[in-house]
Amino acid sequence: MNPKKMKKIGLLVLFMFVVSSFVSLAPISPAKAQADEKSGAIWADGGFDGLFVGWGIEDVTPDPSSWFSSSAWVPQGDNYIFLADDTMDQLINDYLSEPDATKRAQKLGEIQDRIFNEVYKHIIVQPQGVFAMHKDINGFDNFLIQRSIGHLTFPGHDTLIIAQPGDLQDSNPLVAGSYYDWYAFAPVYQPLAAPKSKDNTSFVGVLAESWTSSADGLNWTVKLKSGIKFHDGSDLTVDDVLFTWMLVAANDSVSPDHARFVDAIGDINWLKDHFEKVDDLTFKYSLPDFYPFFVETVLGMWVLNRETFGNPDLNDINAINELASQLKTHGSNTFDPTKIIGTGPYKFTSATSDRQEVTLSRNTDYDNTKITPHMNAPTIDTIKIKTIKDPQQAVNALKNNEIHFIDSQTGIQDFVSEIQADPNLKTDIALEFGFQELGLNQLHPVWGASAEIDRSAYKKDAVELFSKDGRFANSEIAGENNGKNTPENRAKARKMIREAIDYLIPRDTIKNSIMNGFAAKLATPIIPQQLGFKNITVREYNKTKALELLEQATGIKPDENGEYPEPFFEITLIAPTTNYKRTLWASTIAYELSRANIKAEVQWLSWNVLIPRVFSDPKLITEKDRIKKASPWDPMSTMFALFAIAAAVYVLRFRLRKQLK
Repeated sequence: MNPKKMKKIGLLVLFMFVVSSFVSLAPISPAKAQADEKSGAIWADGGFDGLFVGWGIEDVTPDPSSWFSSSAWVPQGDNYIFLADDTMDQLINDYLSEPDATKRAQKLGEIQDRIFNEVYKHIIVQPQGVFAMHKDINGFDNFLIQRSIGHLTFPGHDTLIIAQPGDLQDSNPLVAGSYYDWYAFAPVYQPLAAPKSKDNTSFVGVLAESWTSSADGLNWTVKLKSGIKFHDGSDLTVDDVLFTWMLVAANDSVSPDHARFVDAIGDINWLKDHFEKVDDLTFKYSLPDFYPFFVETVLGMWVLNRETFGNPDLNDINAINELASQLKTHGSNTFDPTKIIGTGPYKFTSATSDRQEVTLSRNTDYDNTKITPHMNAPTIDTIKIKTIKDPQQAVNALKNNEIHFIDSQTGIQDFVSEIQADPNLKTDIALEFGFQELGLNQLHPVWGASAEIDRSAYKKDAVELFSKDGRFANSEIAGENNGKNTPENRAKARKMIREAIDYLIPRDTIKNSIMNGFAAKLATPIIPQQLGFKNITVREYNKTKALELLEQATGIKPDENGEYPEPFFEITLIAPTTNYKRTLWASTIAYELSRANIKAEVQWLSWNVLIPRVFSDPKLITEKDRIKKASPWDPMSTMFALFAIAAAVYVLRFRLRKQLK
């Protein structure tokens, strides 16, 4: 190539490098909402429209308030993943206040009916998790998953290397919202009690020696095991338990468990007044109301080391609230590995600067016969957890003995036969105790979930859509031109839109083509293994039905040629780049939405960008953070890539010039 042309190309690439760097740093748009109304922000304002995400559970009768109560995500703001719904809240309260397990199971069916009829969430599938590992690894439990990692045996090996598609996000388990944090935390931190099997009645003491309750289930006495020490050498006492609970219940808590925890045991003031320290190893606690999942939810929470956080005065609620407010969640906190101190079989040793490799070392002082006699004693000296996003790369690394274990989230369903053909490898396949979904922003002006949507930061937008000059003015259901623009009718129209989206999800394609059959279709997040599960038939893909609903709800009709004058609406779907399968689902569903006259696009976001957008109270994200983190590009990666291209062009030009000479 002519050297002059090469020079021009090099200059052009450098120019693109500079321009794209500025573009990637530009804000998406100023927020419409006031500072105290940012919960529920739409995509254009740094929030989200639709999100592909997976949820896991650890027992088969979980507390559903963590998913559906209006007080759930996010702790300090509106619930904008699910729904602020008085009827659902009452159903959940009735469920949680029912002492009879059989009657409680029946009420779970009522909750399922409302979820399905109101289309709270678009549940896609319950995956069959595919784990792959070296044939000599034993002790893995695909139900307990991370909890069993610290108790695996691997004869002849002193190091175990685990691959998962996401990296460590937080240094505090109380604020962790990522599945990928749990692998690092589960062998390090421990709860008072933990499930022994899939039967949620089979809970065993871990840090707790015993627990008893009064006949009415309101008063509990818990005794800790003696002689248990944290990794820093300090003794475990009931003060550590109280500190942990207060930090979660604090008014300024950013823990994702905050709402469920407070609903279960009362707010921080109630907690302080009703936690009675009998001695260093015994405490009593009185609940404000009956709560059937005290062991699972409360005793099942990891216990932190109070000394690590400076031994705050447990009588000073203001001091605890201040400490809680400092624990900024998800990437906005200062990552401090020195505070990762638990009682578990492994100690946190190190993490690379990008947190894509974490090292845990065996706690040689761990007494397995005392703490976890129901599990194998830890024998592996070092556990490494590596981020490998590409499933083919992970499988190749496993076959080459560069890693020894692949987590199910990596999405290796396409490689099962290849793995099973290798005599040195084996797979573990089972229906996961969780589900995958497309979650919609429930405060969105177009498809927001109830009449109460009009209280949101987008009230004006929601009302004007159906007004005389609005895009949906001709809606048969709620249009102003039909004299039907009321909050109740707008809620009905939005429900029809959500239902139409459900009809556009090709679950069979996702199950059979993307998941290779390793999944089951679901209608609600309540999975078949849960006590009280009601088998509800999913809405099968039906484009005709979807278009019918969308035309009625929006008033936008096709012309005589069958062409629509404009899209029904626009939607941006977010898919995490850490999950190969979810990126395929996102593309597939976006395609089907586009075929149904919905302008759909997909944004691929890494967890450090996605999580602050979705799972944090936006009031905790400053405008500066919002500008930086809301960008769909990673500025540093963009700059590096373009710089590398420019450098390559320059080197090529230099070599060509040398050859021409």
